Amino acid sequence: MNIKLKCVYLKKDETNKLQGNEANSDELVTLRVGGEKKGRFNYHHFRVPLKATVEIHYEIEKPKGLLRLIFHITNPDLSIHYYQWNDEKQCYLGAPLEQDIIKSSSFQRILQGISFSGKKHFSYIVNPPQRLKDLLN
Repeated sequence: MNIKLKCVYLKKDETNKLQGNEANSDELVTLRVGGEKKGRFNYHHFRVPLKATVEIHYEIEKPKGLLRLIFHITNPDLSIHYYQWNDEKQCYLGAPLEQDIIKSSSFQRILQGISFSGKKHFSYIVNPPQRLKDLLN
């Protein structure tokens, strides 16, 4: 299953006046995200403000769909939304995240690849990629 990185959005924290290039280096971290394209996994690095909310979109080829991951860098909450292509309406509609996607090594590598580095190194998921025991059926 190919899950390709489509785009990365940053939402400014309105309480923090220093964003992007105006922020000093202590307030910036390097965000690492990955995506698979033609069987090859690539990582991309972005300099983002520590207090930004990050939204990442991934495109899935088969079945045609979009994954949307939303998180705040300093908050451990991660929100995952899945949208499936509707041929009749010619748009993406919200749908439950399919087990085939969750079980795929591509999806797990994407989650494993989200990390930040700055003065302190941290990430949401620190274990190496592995199959989830409750999904072996």
